[in-house]
Amino acid sequence: MKKLLFISSLGCLLLSGCKKEPMIHLNEDVQASIEAKQAKDRPTEEVSQLEVEESQVDPSQGEEITPDTPIEEAMAVNFDPSSWTLLEQPVALNLVDYLPNKINQLKSMTNGQQVIQQYVEFMDNNQAAMQVIEVSSDSIEHKWYRWNGQQIIWFASSNEPDYFNNQLTQYMNQPNNHLVLLQAPLQVGTTWSYDQNYPSEITAIYQTAQINDQTYTNVIEVTSQLADDGEWKTYFAPEVGLLASVINGSPWVVQQSVEDASLLQPITVYESTQLTDNVAQMEPVEQMLEWRTNSEPKDVWMALFQKLHWMTQENQLNQVVKLNDQQVQVDFAPGIVNGMNQHPHQEYGVIPGIVKTIGAYYNVPYVQLTVNGTPLLPDYLMFPQQGMWQVDGEYKVETTSQTPNTSQESTLEEVSEPLPE
Repeated sequence: MKKLLFISSLGCLLLSGCKKEPMIHLNEDVQASIEAKQAKDRPTEEVSQLEVEESQVDPSQGEEITPDTPIEEAMAVNFDPSSWTLLEQPVALNLVDYLPNKINQLKSMTNGQQVIQQYVEFMDNNQAAMQVIEVSSDSIEHKWYRWNGQQIIWFASSNEPDYFNNQLTQYMNQPNNHLVLLQAPLQVGTTWSYDQNYPSEITAIYQTAQINDQTYTNVIEVTSQLADDGEWKTYFAPEVGLLASVINGSPWVVQQSVEDASLLQPITVYESTQLTDNVAQMEPVEQMLEWRTNSEPKDVWMALFQKLHWMTQENQLNQVVKLNDQQVQVDFAPGIVNGMNQHPHQEYGVIPGIVKTIGAYYNVPYVQLTVNGTPLLPDYLMFPQQGMWQVDGEYKVETTSQTPNTSQESTLEEVSEPLPE
């Protein structure tokens, strides 16, 4: 039964476990086209009500996502393989063209009531593997795929809540119960065992196929037997990947596939709203982290810090790494203190902002700020032990001197006290 549940999770695309859901960033032309298509498929009364509700959303903040809010409105499912055109003459098809997802592609799947969005977090062509995130309005799941010249394999899945945590190598080196989704040669009659127990077969190749008013070519149909004598059909198209997954006649189908999309993750940022006697008043506001396939956390955080003027365009962020469940290290290139003090509230507001924001995101009590690995020494704020800032601590002003320390970032006496445990 466990095996059936595992395979059914792909067929039905049911997910579990989530933090805050990402949102999808589309260019205005694509978004307008999608909204027009969705409006066409809805009753007039529903469109009018939706337009009223959307007019009340502050576009600068993005639409609020809650567990009861769909990431994207589900469209009616128009799926009828009996109306598709079969391929009459065999053609040479490349297995790699049929990978489930592609770089920077946003793909939405629907059953007519729910929507699940898929996005490639990491693609490693050297390992011939990818890590995909699947998000619904109340759940998140990561899946790992690998391929070679003969097979496309789904080899692991996890509902860990972290975004863009590259675990390709970790899962590649672990034993797992893999599932073979597609096998060469890509021709009708090719058979294999998808889970070492039950059979799969390429039962049709369609020259053209229509799903929700979109036309796809050279679509491969795979029919698999399930443990309960049920039937599982999957459909793949070149450069799009998985088009549909049907278990015992119940379909999940592609609703839209958008290239060159970004994944926007809403997060809480702590900004300095007022400075009184060099003490910053910090307030939580919502901002977005913008992720792309193969994004590194340091680049995503640097873009946000520069947007908030916590660092200048000339400053560089070397890394953001969670060392353990107690601390995260944020390491900058030299010159960052000067960059922080270009902010209207200077480091009085910037350092608490970085520490509180990073601490809240990674759920740790301490954030260590460093410069090329050496603890960062502020110009004005009191230096904490080894540059280890307490997220919920006080950010006191150094009273012994009001002269900025300009020698930091090159030398710093070693602090003998141990790091916080």
